[in-house]
Amino acid sequence: MDDAHAAYANAQFEYSLELNNSALALSKKNFPALFENNAEQAIATVLVSYFSAIDNCETLSDYPKAQNLFNSALNFLHGEKVKPHLKIQQQTAIFRGASLIYREWCEFINAHRIDISDTKRSQFQSSINNLSDLRNSGINLH
Repeated sequence: MDDAHAAYANAQFEYSLELNNSALALSKKNFPALFENNAEQAIATVLVSYFSAIDNCETLSDYPKAQNLFNSALNFLHGEKVKPHLKIQQQTAIFRGASLIYREWCEFINAHRIDISDTKRSQFQSSINNLSDLRNSGINLH
């Protein structure tokens, strides 16, 4: 991540995106072990990699790729949410991760409203609602 940030700061946006993608792959590889011991940190590590790659795509004006990364982040969390025997801490971390994605998505939409169709916004909102719906798991989140 440090190398990706340095490349970004030096306006090497394509290279920074490559490094962010490598960091994302590494964070996903290490995710299972970290998620077992520290769910919040595991989710944060993966999402930081996604958000950094999204920032790169925004800088490169590649909005479709940024949208795909948002969807990939949601799909990743959804894949974790449906696994059996999740601890309360893990479910809560997933919910918080979904909230972060939603917040970032809202900022992305506000910044690039012209570039994002209403259909894409509706589809993403449905995905967020599906992921965030933890009522069936018996968790009371406030």
